[in-house]
Amino acid sequence: MENCCHLADECPVYTLLGDPSRKAQRELYCLGEFGRCQRRQLLMSGQHAPDDMLPSGNLASRSDEQPRTIL
Repeated sequence: MENCCHLADECPVYTLLGDPSRKAQRELYCLGEFGRCQRRQLLMSGQHAPDDMLPSGNLASRSDEQPRTIL
């Protein structure tokens, strides 16, 4: 699919999410506007993205953590 991030099928964060959350995150970040994904931004710049880092930049293991800003 042309409007889908090429990393979407291999994204480890989706193994941590239940079906409704996984579908919502995928539609929001992986389809169409994937440039907003903080994980993708890190990986594309050659940096490491933790496996539990959500596309928003929050860590799934720490729901109270503020999103990271990637410059």
